[in-house]
Amino acid sequence: DGTISYTHDGSETTSDSFTYTIADADGNVSAPITVNIGVNAVDDTAPSAPTVKIVDDNNPDDLVLTQEEINGDGVQIQVLIDHDELVQGGHIKLTVTNGTVSSDYLLSLDENGNLVIELLDGTQSSVEFSYNSDTGIISWTELTPDEGQQIAVKASQVDANNNESDSSTDIAVVETVASIPTLTLSESVSITSVDFENITVGDRGFNSNVDVKDLDPNEDWGTHNANNRLEVGNASTYGAKGGENHVLELEGAGESDNTLYLDVDLVAGMQYQFEFDTAARNAKGGGDVPKEQSSNFTVKLINIDTREEQVLHNVDFSDVAVWDHIQSILTVDTSGRYRIEFEAVNANTYGALLDNISLKTAVNQGYEDSFIKLSDIDVSTANSGSETLSVQLTGLPVGTKIKGFNKEDGKEYTLEAAENGIIIIPSSWDPSTLYINIADTGRYDVNVIAIATELNGTTQSVTETITIEVYNPESQFDILSANTQNFLTNASGTIEIPEAWLLHSDLSPEGTDVDAVSGAEFHNGILTVSQGNDFEYTIGANNQQSTANVSVTQSNSNTIIGTAGNDIIIADANKGSVTFKGEQGEDVLVGGNSNDKLEGQGGQDLLIGGNGNDTLDGGFGSDILIGGLGDDALIGGLGKAVDTFTWQQGDVGKDTIADFQLNFDKLDLSDLLQGESLTSLENFLSFNLVGDSTVIEINVDGQGNDVNQQIVLAGVDITQNNVLTDAEIIQNLLGENGDGPLIVDTESSLNSVQGAAQSSGSVDDELRSIISIDGNHIP
Repeated sequence: DGTISYTHDGSETTSDSFTYTIADADGNVSAPITVNIGVNAVDDTAPSAPTVKIVDDNNPDDLVLTQEEINGDGVQIQVLIDHDELVQGGHIKLTVTNGTVSSDYLLSLDENGNLVIELLDGTQSSVEFSYNSDTGIISWTELTPDEGQQIAVKASQVDANNNESDSSTDIAVVETVASIPTLTLSESVSITSVDFENITVGDRGFNSNVDVKDLDPNEDWGTHNANNRLEVGNASTYGAKGGENHVLELEGAGESDNTLYLDVDLVAGMQYQFEFDTAARNAKGGGDVPKEQSSNFTVKLINIDTREEQVLHNVDFSDVAVWDHIQSILTVDTSGRYRIEFEAVNANTYGALLDNISLKTAVNQGYEDSFIKLSDIDVSTANSGSETLSVQLTGLPVGTKIKGFNKEDGKEYTLEAAENGIIIIPSSWDPSTLYINIADTGRYDVNVIAIATELNGTTQSVTETITIEVYNPESQFDILSANTQNFLTNASGTIEIPEAWLLHSDLSPEGTDVDAVSGAEFHNGILTVSQGNDFEYTIGANNQQSTANVSVTQSNSNTIIGTAGNDIIIADANKGSVTFKGEQGEDVLVGGNSNDKLEGQGGQDLLIGGNGNDTLDGGFGSDILIGGLGDDALIGGLGKAVDTFTWQQGDVGKDTIADFQLNFDKLDLSDLLQGESLTSLENFLSFNLVGDSTVIEINVDGQGNDVNQQIVLAGVDITQNNVLTDAEIIQNLLGENGDGPLIVDTESSLNSVQGAAQSSGSVDDELRSIISIDGNHIP
């Protein structure tokens, strides 16, 4: 086509030439013609491709960015380039795709060697790049893409001759992980709460012309009193604690001034917490009725439609001017309108005092072996589109039942906890509808765990704890009353009192504890009392509280006679023999290191000897006698009350019970014996008739033939003249149903323990775990 092509073979660096001729069709050839070509060498070798590295994706480098790798500070990226090519006028092409946004960059050096960043779309870059000329590494941080999105980096190097390298790429996807779910637990919802502070009482300190509607216009309060009138006054007006705190007097001067009621709508199956504070007015009623009894009243729940009545509380006071906090859990079988009514036993008295009446929905508290409403459980997650939610309950006693509503079929179902104490709530259940059924009374901490699970199986969880209060239906209505009145001692300085000694004389339903102390120190179940400082303590159980003042008296005498009230009398361990007499109250008498004489006299007393050879005489009433170390003489006392003779771990000696009544009294060896069982008691106990008395020889660990403790039952033969074997005697003492006089740490003797505690009407079973007699008598 009349063209000539030339290809340089690279052998010539400055010039080259070639010669050609032209021939026609007839074979005629032209003269040779030489063409000289000047060679100007140009380097067209492409640079090496950069190395692109998503730095955070390195543990391992698996193309997945985990949250641990990202560590909350963005995604770190590096590109390794040829510095010389950049210095000679080259540049870097860079494309970064972050999620759904892609950016194209051109990076070069200016005349001063500084990195110049240019976005090819003409906008200003918000990313800060850095360049290390020594290493040739360009570094920067990208914002973290959303979960499930990727970050991709592609780079190539272009030299000054516009030769471009191959591109290098690194890609990583941000791991999708479950978000931490939100877990919300509902609290009780108040229906009504009245404290009478909105009522004007005037200069006289009381107002006997209060319209019942003024208590709370938003709630349906009423009364059967004449003209719907009530009396409200300062607590001090009626001789009760509280100063100018306003209280309602249930009975006033009028013959019919004796009722207060609240009409309210209640829902079947829902539980309600009803509570109020009450005290007997410090004044005497009509006739010969004691003043503390003249204020007694009844609280009833009445179905307004059917007129069916249920007595919630019979409030019988044992003292005046002492406030008690009373609470109950209400449930109804039929939804409807109900009346909660306070009604005095006698209208013509000075009256009971009421304060802080409230009614609210009850959650997480109720009766044993019945379904208790749990807090409404609400669970949500930030990634609701890709995550599933589940709820677990852990820490449940074996056999606990959970009832809930299935949203899919509209039915209720029940699940039961196995040995691991876990119940997984089905995803079809509404977690706001859960009820719990626990067989035994007590306080239980139940963990509510909300779990969010992503599509890839990753999970996040959050845990909240619900405290479940389970009551005995009978003890729920017991009035709690703190009754200890006096603390007497011949010791100086500070004295420590175990909690159980303080509770001994109290009206204390199951689960009673000391909640607060004023005027003394209280830590880890021990009250520390300073010489001459009276103190106040508050006890609580079943969400009730009661407070008592205790007078502290220090004496220099080793003979102390208690008051007619409830006393705690403690000896100085190092002041010689003491003689303590408890008089008529429910007293605690504690001896010292010498040969002491403790006499409970009237009431249900707790007598604790010490290191000497002591004489303990319970007197009238069901008493607990603990001789301690030494050879002690123990006397239950007159009458057929149930006396419990108790030995503690470490006791040694020969103790004599002068009046043991086989059909009534108890021998409590549960703390003394170590490691006993029903089948091994013969290794611990042996019996012999010596004269007319039974001698019990005790080996406390059931090993060998050592005798650590002897108990003499004076004038009592339980051996049938040494005919019965030890095994037969033990079986007789345990009783057919575990209700015999012997108390040990075996299941068969459980009823004996319970029987003794019930007979004494106290919480002295706690003594087995907290009393340890030493030289100072301080556990």
